[in-house]
Amino acid sequence: MEIAGIRVALEQLRNAVVVVYSIIVMATIVPGFATVSNLLILPYFLFVPGYFVALILRNTNTLLETVFYTIAWSMAVLLSAYSLQTIIPGSQNLPIKLVVPALTIFLLVYVHFHRPSRGA
Repeated sequence: MEIAGIRVALEQLRNAVVVVYSIIVMATIVPGFATVSNLLILPYFLFVPGYFVALILRNTNTLLETVFYTIAWSMAVLLSAYSLQTIIPGSQNLPIKLVVPALTIFLLVYVHFHRPSRGA
């Protein structure tokens, strides 16, 4: 009973951190916030979107699988966003620093509302 409460609290904390981190990444397209270091943004693109795709596809049995699929899906999301940006005319005005965090927040919401039941 108590462990389930801790798990829920940790998931809520994770979701809150990801939303704030996504907003920070999105804010970097605003001229006043453009001074945010790429060292803060790079880990976001490398891990966060893929983590939620891996959760949706349930490729998270072990820590090693979780890390592998997180990085692989993050690269797939990033490359897909980049290729769509180069293929679709006029989409160059929509920066990747806005598209990927928005997609990540969407994936977070999906995971939050469609997570498997963990026992009553």
